[in-house]
Amino acid sequence: MYEYQRTVLSAYVEVVNTLADVQNTEEVLSHRRSQKAAVEGAIASADVLFRAGKASYLEVLLAQQNALQAELDLLEAARQRRTALVSAYRALGGGGQ
Repeated sequence: MYEYQRTVLSAYVEVVNTLADVQNTEEVLSHRRSQKAAVEGAIASADVLFRAGKASYLEVLLAQQNALQAELDLLEAARQRRTALVSAYRALGGGGQ
């Protein structure tokens, strides 16, 4: 009986942990989407400033570089979310070994 209770408790803890991980990755993904939108706005602003002669082209390039990094961060967050979902699926008893 003790082994059964221990197994059930262990499975419960695993499910709770994986569901918390899924929720955390959702929050990170949302943050990364907001970050990407903000950086894309910075590109537009830098371009306007460059065209008005108030900024150098280097500032436009740096804004584009930041946008690329934000995109890469967003892709990594999406990958982590999918991994967390797979872990949750397995914790709930899905998938083969």
